[in-house]
Amino acid sequence: MSKNTRTRTLIDMVILAVAVALNVVLSRFLSFSTWNMKFSLTFLTIAFAARRNGVIGGAVVGGLGDFLGANLFPIGPYYPLFTLTAVLDGIVMGLFLKKGQGVRQVVPAVLINQLFGSLVLNSLWISLLYNSRVSDFIALRSLQTLIMIVIECTLLLLLGRSKQYSKLVAVGK
Repeated sequence: MSKNTRTRTLIDMVILAVAVALNVVLSRFLSFSTWNMKFSLTFLTIAFAARRNGVIGGAVVGGLGDFLGANLFPIGPYYPLFTLTAVLDGIVMGLFLKKGQGVRQVVPAVLINQLFGSLVLNSLWISLLYNSRVSDFIALRSLQTLIMIVIECTLLLLLGRSKQYSKLVAVGK
């Protein structure tokens, strides 16, 4: 492995570690949660990692951020299926955002993550935890999903147009 490759790998690891740390902070200290809903900006760290490092970066930040946050600063019992959703969110972001952060990339990524990941999967995980019908949770969480679709699309599209953000994505590449 050449010195340049080692340097790039180290830079990637440091940036992903910072993204994981920011994910934990955004999730545990700068979010609004109820027992069955959560409004958070953690998608920003996952999208950044996915944009910069693709599927692996998005999955690592989503999964490690959820795992560490849930275990270091628990809100309730750790439930690994929520971590699975966070990993899947990172994979989806990586698949769509690796080549750009315009409307064609952001909107489908957000729709898939919010409608399938948040609304369907997380509602299913909550229903399993509380031994309830998943349809009840989907109804309760629909408004959250709609709000988060608007917030995520807006912020990710604005970031995608930012020159400073583009420079940050390109650091060490």
